[in-house]
Amino acid sequence: WLSDQNWRQQPFKYIIREEEDFLLEEMEVRKEKGIGLNTLLKENIFVMFFSIYSHIPLIVVGKSGCSKSFSIGLIIKNMKGELSNSNFLKKYPVISCTYIQGSQINTPEYIENAFKEAKNKIYLSQSKKYVSLLIFDNMGLSERSPANYLKLLYSKLEISLDEEEKKKISFIGISNLGLDVVKMSQAIHLSIPDILLDDIYLIVEAIAKSYDEVLFYKYEKHYISLSMIYFNYKE
Repeated sequence: WLSDQNWRQQPFKYIIREEEDFLLEEMEVRKEKGIGLNTLLKENIFVMFFSIYSHIPLIVVGKSGCSKSFSIGLIIKNMKGELSNSNFLKKYPVISCTYIQGSQINTPEYIENAFKEAKNKIYLSQSKKYVSLLIFDNMGLSERSPANYLKLLYSKLEISLDEEEKKKISFIGISNLGLDVVKMSQAIHLSIPDILLDDIYLIVEAIAKSYDEVLFYKYEKHYISLSMIYFNYKE
């Protein structure tokens, strides 16, 4: 695709949008009922996908309901390796997950053991058919822990150019609250803004069409009103 000279004449943001749409098409997300493919969901999946398979740590910060956990779930569901229906996705390994649930009562040992478990999954597979992903949910709660166990992330997330590719794990942290600057600097930081009116309408449209496209066009003005009411309520 990049060999086509037409891409050079487009604003860069449109190139990214095309890649986001391509990835979603390959994942067959559009075929599932009740999923609104808004801008936030597209950006989440795009950044998470490349973070996982390039082993670059990622921390996603955004309010509840902005598709953080949902996006990870969609990626994991669609990445089936050689069993995938997409020739493009068949090139990528299956994702093997390890989870950390953030809490104020967790201990440094809990974090250490989770990283060890994620690392062991790489050695146990002895192949490139799997990528080990560590998902740290509710990192914001962990920030308030008296044990200050998030300081372990400094060394765990440090990228070493000398480390063999097969020994690397992937990391995605999820937080409803912002973390301190030092912790955020250990990874790519994806900050999810508040949802816009256009995105709300895209969600409403996609959900309605996925159940009955005829009814959507029959009552489209009501769906527009519903989107505006919800947006004004949130404001």
